[in-house]
Amino acid sequence: MLVLAVDTASDVRSVCVRLGSETLSLVKEQQTKAGASVVLSVIDEALRSAGTRFEELELFAVACGPGSFTGIRAGVATVKAFAAMSGRPVAPIQTLHAVALAAGPSERTVAAIPAGRGEVFTQLLEVSAAGEVRELSEPAHVNPATLIQAATRWDGGLKWAGGGAWAHRELIAEAAARAGRAWVEPPAAGRLAYEGKQGMWSLAAQADSYAEQIARLGLIRSGKGDAVRADEVRALYVRPSDAELK
Repeated sequence: MLVLAVDTASDVRSVCVRLGSETLSLVKEQQTKAGASVVLSVIDEALRSAGTRFEELELFAVACGPGSFTGIRAGVATVKAFAAMSGRPVAPIQTLHAVALAAGPSERTVAAIPAGRGEVFTQLLEVSAAGEVRELSEPAHVNPATLIQAATRWDGGLKWAGGGAWAHRELIAEAAARAGRAWVEPPAAGRLAYEGKQGMWSLAAQADSYAEQIARLGLIRSGKGDAVRADEVRALYVRPSDAELK
């Protein structure tokens, strides 16, 4: 199945065209403006690079959040319009699931991305060797210190992944030491098989984009018959926007 995957929820805007297990193109750029017109130009570049026509696409996958409010809106609106126009299905993928998948297989991954004001969006997830992601908690918007303190009370090992974990890795390392947990950072962490066992805490290598993981998860979801129509796609914001709060 030929899928177009779009991520505008994270710091790096990316678009991937994937055919089954083969990535045909991956285009990424730093987020500066989040408008739909900018997203369209990146999508056009990805299609041209893959040598693929829009009419050949069979599935759309999109990061539905959490993440940048304006970015999520631009990406989700664009993909919904494509799906409505073409009649093709959509696989909405949670951003934190893509973050966990990028970090590799793990029994317990704390996926965390920046949420502004020093806080993070986070979720505890399991990633199988086949690339399937299972939720062990609900996505949340928290203060990093609160998250790290709670993690010291959890049994077993943890893999920390995403920009939110990297931004606060010193706090995580200090908490691991206080809790008597071994702490391993890249590149040594990358050599661990099924990280997070026997009480160890590890930090996964940083991923520079997530559209490829969104494509993979979209294909898995579609294979299970869980893709949806355009009008069924919903954004996941986790917290209210600043405008709503005020």
